[in-house]
Amino acid sequence: MRRRLLSIAVACLLLRASTAGDPLAAEIKRWSEYLESPAASGPLWSQLKQALGPALARSDQALQKGRRNLALLRLAAVAPTFEGATFAQEHEKANLEQEWKRNAAAVRVTQSLETIEPAALRALAESASSQARVLYQASLDYGLADGAQSGLLYIGEARGQKSFVDFARRLSRPDGLRPPTIRALALPEIEALERELLGAYRPPMAIDRHSEFIGASAAVKETRELRGAGLHYGALLRYLEAARRVGLLSGAPMERAKIESSLRAFEARLGAAGVDHSIGQLYAEAAESDLEGTAPPAVAAAVVTHVLPRYFAALEPAAKEHAAPAPRATITLVRWPYT
Repeated sequence: MRRRLLSIAVACLLLRASTAGDPLAAEIKRWSEYLESPAASGPLWSQLKQALGPALARSDQALQKGRRNLALLRLAAVAPTFEGATFAQEHEKANLEQEWKRNAAAVRVTQSLETIEPAALRALAESASSQARVLYQASLDYGLADGAQSGLLYIGEARGQKSFVDFARRLSRPDGLRPPTIRALALPEIEALERELLGAYRPPMAIDRHSEFIGASAAVKETRELRGAGLHYGALLRYLEAARRVGLLSGAPMERAKIESSLRAFEARLGAAGVDHSIGQLYAEAAESDLEGTAPPAVAAAVVTHVLPRYFAALEPAAKEHAAPAPRATITLVRWPYT
């Protein structure tokens, strides 16, 4: 028994040492422990634990298996919301308009993101910087419409997105690889993906998987926003995420052997010497993780049919754009950001 306790103690010390030396592991551990603490209690935290807790656990699993890019993606999807809930809880009695004014500078990204490496980390930081701005801008009106707590949650999420940008700066390390040749996405590329999404939006799927369509549409919207802001790494990442979601909705089933063969071919291209292909590798890691399961590998199929072909196409010169016909009508959809 004493020997067993000693082994456990040594294992815990090694875990602490590895966590202390890796900011990513430490951040995942910090939020995992927070979710288990009494501070994360109440109706809002109960919802978040159910909705986002599994994603945080999958982030840890990806890191344990050496899929660092995938771990980062999964953490970036949940940590700002946890920050938002913490802020809203700590400021539940605060005046919304005063907090909105007070946090204007706290959510602003003022430093360039161009020095953040690798490319996947820069892409996540660019996306987070854009979301910080949009969430903050929407927070006051949202709070006035839906209640002060909703507005405070949005302010907190904006702070969380800014915190992720700062976290990305701390993680950034030169890797000696040549940056990818990322260009501005051409509008026809985005529009083609959007048409495929709209083409799949038919009953009964449009009803049964409505939330997935909303998520895909939001990713397309973010792609346009990031492109317009000149944040091309972030735009490419959100474009590929939109493609993954569209592939899950519109893609046909594939045999596992064919998926594995296609993935190996793409991974060979991603392993090209001297090039930072971490944005593409992020989705290859997602496909690898999906193939380890026993369920039909729908994510892996979407990656090899919809995501990685678009990734490599986006690194090539854009096809010549033809003038679009004049619109016959203009339709404006109003919704809260990222919902």
